[in-house]
Amino acid sequence: MDRGRAWAGPQQSAASSPATQCNRAPTASGRDLDAVPHQYNLNPLRSISFAQFRSGLNWLGVMVLVAGLGSAVLVWRAQDRIDRESEAAQSADASAPLSSLDSRKQVRDVEMYYGKVGVLEEEAGELLHGKPLAKIIGVVSILTATGLFLVAARLGE
Repeated sequence: MDRGRAWAGPQQSAASSPATQCNRAPTASGRDLDAVPHQYNLNPLRSISFAQFRSGLNWLGVMVLVAGLGSAVLVWRAQDRIDRESEAAQSADASAPLSSLDSRKQVRDVEMYYGKVGVLEEEAGELLHGKPLAKIIGVVSILTATGLFLVAARLGE
């Protein structure tokens, strides 16, 4: 191999020289099936610039922010509707059941069987429903989007 010459891709053989190409019949699409296929870049991450990467991070941050805040709004509104329906049902029926943590006896029983961790677990379970969940989704999406924006800004320096 000649070290002074750069690699120029696949070499043409005598069968595929321009003089012999006119004797071949092309396919219906007009392409030659015997032709050497093009070399494709199989790793697209190496072909993008830092500016494109920064732009991608910024767009990802915007998408996380929009999706997260949109989800939080949907969860908040759904819980608000459920609260209004339950208030209407409770005002109509005074004997509606209370939450399990509204009773001191229930809290004491949970504490006796499972300890303080059981009480904390039941209280934490209420954080994963309704409006507290909407707040968590909103805060996590804001923090994630802020992190993506900061990483994109640091790449520009």
